[in-house]
Amino acid sequence: DRKDFAAIGKQLGIKVAAVDYLGESVAELNNVGRRAFAIKNPMQQLGFIHHHLFNPYADQMYATAQELCATHDLIIGHFIHHVAHLAAEQAGKPYLTVALNHGLIKSKYAAPHPLPNLGSWINPWSWKLADAMVDHVMLPIINDFRTSHGGSAVSSTRSVWESQLGNLVAVSPLLSKPQPDWDIRHKNCGFFNLPPAANGAKLPDETLAFLEAGEP
Repeated sequence: DRKDFAAIGKQLGIKVAAVDYLGESVAELNNVGRRAFAIKNPMQQLGFIHHHLFNPYADQMYATAQELCATHDLIIGHFIHHVAHLAAEQAGKPYLTVALNHGLIKSKYAAPHPLPNLGSWINPWSWKLADAMVDHVMLPIINDFRTSHGGSAVSSTRSVWESQLGNLVAVSPLLSKPQPDWDIRHKNCGFFNLPPAANGAKLPDETLAFLEAGEP
């Protein structure tokens, strides 16, 4: 959306650095987004998003990640950000992943979307199928980047998408109750909400007047 988050970052004590989308306009990027949402097959959609909205900027993201690794003790990245994972690995820095959706975390008590929940005996096989489908799309992308930037190939997408050190599940525990068989790496930390003052949000005067009038 090309928004400038520098002011919010300054309020929160965070340095903000944006990756340049190589001259594309907001309209062009929005058009790619609409095309992605129109794809019904989730594997085709995943490949499309990486081809158009991730791979062209991977080198820039990698360079930014290397700068972070040179100046910070801990690196935290979105689970899909395999280039940051590689930079942290090469720098010898601990790396945490962030999952903004708990639906990709394996559990025998839940099936991968959009497959039906067929019980704790069948669900593990559904996850094997889902992982194989994701690997078919993602492993060539991930390993091509890793091997061309001095890294070694990995055997599964999940080994990069879920840090062995820790995976922060940024979803409210009211919506994402940890499954009994999640391993200790997965920590439900709640939504990453900005404080109201940081985003300039303000209730309308009419709403404030209503809230301040009468009993709670």
